[in-house]
Amino acid sequence: MAVYYCSAYFCDRMISVSAIPGGNPVARANPGSFAGQHMICGDCKRRFCHQCVQEKARLFGAALCPRCLGTLTDPAD
Repeated sequence: MAVYYCSAYFCDRMISVSAIPGGNPVARANPGSFAGQHMICGDCKRRFCHQCVQEKARLFGAALCPRCLGTLTDPAD
């Protein structure tokens, strides 16, 4: 189990990455503070919560890294 912070500017959500079946129980109990889904930049390797990715995708028209404009991918891929 690992916990990361979202790398987007002014975002204080944490990203819980867990192998526990059903996910991290603390993250499930605090959905406002933790993001269940996230994406990672293929260039700078920063992680971004799903909410920030959706917000930036509307601005750029694609899922691009808000820090370096690299391509964001699903870490499971």
